[in-house]
Amino acid sequence: MAGRQPITTTQATAVLVSTAIGVGVLSLPYLVASEAGGAAPLATVLGVGFAVGALALNIAVGLRFPAMSIIRYSEALLGLWLGKAAGALIALLFGFLTALAAREFGEIVMTTLLHRTPIEVVLTLTLLMAAVSARHDLTTFAYIHLFYLPFILIPIWIIMVVALRFGDPLQVMPVWTGDWLGVAKGALSASSLFQGAFVITVLIPFLQRPRLAWRVIGMGMAIVGALMTTAVVATLTVLGTEETKQFFWPTLELIRSITLPGEVLERIDVMVAIVWVVAVYTTLFSSYYLSVYACGEIVHLRDHRPFALALLPFMVAVALLPQDVHQLYRVIDGTGYVIDAVSVAYPLLLLVLARLRGKGGEVSDERSDSEPSSPPS
Repeated sequence: MAGRQPITTTQATAVLVSTAIGVGVLSLPYLVASEAGGAAPLATVLGVGFAVGALALNIAVGLRFPAMSIIRYSEALLGLWLGKAAGALIALLFGFLTALAAREFGEIVMTTLLHRTPIEVVLTLTLLMAAVSARHDLTTFAYIHLFYLPFILIPIWIIMVVALRFGDPLQVMPVWTGDWLGVAKGALSASSLFQGAFVITVLIPFLQRPRLAWRVIGMGMAIVGALMTTAVVATLTVLGTEETKQFFWPTLELIRSITLPGEVLERIDVMVAIVWVVAVYTTLFSSYYLSVYACGEIVHLRDHRPFALALLPFMVAVALLPQDVHQLYRVIDGTGYVIDAVSVAYPLLLLVLARLRGKGGEVSDERSDSEPSSPPS
């Protein structure tokens, strides 16, 4: 890694935001409304808070080992083989996340655009695009996210603000319905859509100023939380809670029902489809990259590229496992709960072990010129 250009705070924030906003923006209102009902906006806010808490734990332990990836300091704290097993679990979970996101993307594309295209073709091409992109180094990875971010954020914000003009605020009243269990489930469902932001653990050793990782999650999740909450509120105020539950992708139905001022575009959903494809690409790119990078770190390779195409058949096979869209969302729910649990429990375990064993320390304000180090054997 020596001589590699460090990643700036702006680039890291772009990675986090463009990773968290992806295929889930279309299904989020359905997922939270199905569990929390009219309290879906509250559940979304709580879900963002849960994701921020999980990211904060990961950064807290990562900054104790600023020159190591999460795989390497896992080996230092858990022992070589337990650390490798934990790294394999991380790679496996995010491999599943990538495959399921690709399948969700494929289902939407087949339903709305390519009705006669086999799902195998859509999945293979989608994941191949992510696999080829994952061969880049982290600096290029960050630049790609930074380049695409304006093309994702600006159109989505414009559309959501316009959509709010057509909504009825009474549709989201009262904010609290009294169903604690439903709100909790909705919050966990929302949080699972943001767990791709776990990629920040890979970026910490390469940040120009590692301690500014706190600013990254603060700014990044504020943008993500505001956008996702706006999407849920706009969908519920326009469609209503009960109608939102009837669509797997209610945000798409919302977009089809609105027009821009002056009727600048007759089919606004076509423009949104282009923006959404870019958003899905950046999300798949990050989760695929995280899986590939973890595999490279497990076997201590300096170059993770051999795993980029090697993981492709596994990803496609997993994506094809659900028999239909109903089973797909049941699997997504189950996988989401597992990732939610791991994203909190695992860094908490590492943080406790680091403090008890006195390993790691305070990170300086500036990035060291030395490359990320390996754990002691």
